[in-house]
Amino acid sequence: MHSQDARHDGEVAAGGDGRRYLVGAGAAVTLFAATAGFLLAANNAVNGVTVFGTVHVPGTPAAMALYGALLSVLLLLALFSLVSLASRYDEDAT
Repeated sequence: MHSQDARHDGEVAAGGDGRRYLVGAGAAVTLFAATAGFLLAANNAVNGVTVFGTVHVPGTPAAMALYGALLSVLLLLALFSLVSLASRYDEDAT
């Protein structure tokens, strides 16, 4: 017997907010990108990276970690902003 208030697998409560999950996923991706940048520069002879022919990032582990973190944050902000914008036009979204 199921009551009307019972939740089923996959359902989100009306007051549920997925933003905390997106923030957690974004933090994990950013941490991964920073770690990957650090390890890449620490284990290889990276002279540096020139971004779009304008900005030169030195090949030190700290600089590459910062570059990886900043790049992932910018990409995730753009992606999450587009999702937020699209959800405004979704008539079924609550």
